[in-house]
Amino acid sequence: MTYTVEILRTAQGRCFAGRWQMKIGTILRATNKYGAVHLCLGGSFAMSWSSHCMAFEKMEACRRQSIFANDCAMPSIAFAIDWVGANCWLAIAYLLLVAAAVAFLQINGRPPWTHWLAALAFCAPCLAYWAVCAYCANAFPTR
Repeated sequence: MTYTVEILRTAQGRCFAGRWQMKIGTILRATNKYGAVHLCLGGSFAMSWSSHCMAFEKMEACRRQSIFANDCAMPSIAFAIDWVGANCWLAIAYLLLVAAAVAFLQINGRPPWTHWLAALAFCAPCLAYWAVCAYCANAFPTR
């Protein structure tokens, strides 16, 4: 099955952007081929978001009183989590950047190792943030 889109022509009769054909089967095969990469990216983003919510709620529930009284890193970690919560547009911009990179790799038909390398590069900050949020969530006691 072929889906065809005809791009508008100019007044001189020249084609503005040409004729573009896209095969649905090709798109489905590419999605199945790189499904594990997409699942890895989505899982790391979901894990980071859920740990952010957990850490933020535990900080609020404990009124930011840590069980580590002499830990000098806790105020800066709490500040970082508050900052990410206040600037959630950065997370949305990061997701759009990841979607654009994945679309670029799929449209240009890059080899699978480039998809995995991009996934690793985009998952690393999410996993680091997950570790910070997990540490912060465990530092506040549950009442």
